[in-house]
Amino acid sequence: MPATAVETPRPEVWQPLLSGPKAPFVLNGVAGDRLNVEVLPARQVGSVQVVSWRWVHVRGPVSFPFDGAPNLMALSPVSVFLLGADAPDDEVLDVVTSTPVYYRASRPVPPQTREDGRYQTVWRLDEEVVVCLGEGPPPDAPACEDACFAEVCFSSTAGIVAVSGRWAPDSATFAAKGYERFTDRADYVGAGPAGAQ
Repeated sequence: MPATAVETPRPEVWQPLLSGPKAPFVLNGVAGDRLNVEVLPARQVGSVQVVSWRWVHVRGPVSFPFDGAPNLMALSPVSVFLLGADAPDDEVLDVVTSTPVYYRASRPVPPQTREDGRYQTVWRLDEEVVVCLGEGPPPDAPACEDACFAEVCFSSTAGIVAVSGRWAPDSATFAAKGYERFTDRADYVGAGPAGAQ
């Protein structure tokens, strides 16, 4: 991560997912591969907002569902949880009462700081905010021989903009047009005071 950080941004990064279905998000990979992400209508489960989506891997003239990445998000007033789309409502409600994994506010949790390996990075591109939710090795883990991380990124203006690592076909990187290597031109939002996570 870059050494310098900017203040925590304010936009509700999840709004493009909650605002209802639209044309699929298109994420481009290598050699013409792409992932189309179809967002389904958001719904309310108790006090929790739930949105799900479908990943479709397109390789040449062939397309097929891709089930290797999370495809359901439950948003409580303070937390974000990634689940599988087949999670029943009672499971969603059980999960959101557990210890937060990711935070609804743009609150960074640096990689390799939590024992469960989960992290949340936050980036600012002018007025836009991009939040990446991921899983990786815990602190002090031995070197990894294969893809160690899995990550999906959400934009406050463009919805799902990237997926990579174990959550992507062939552990490749897929990104929306204009979001290829977006971190090279974005401001990294740091983790704030020690112990904040």
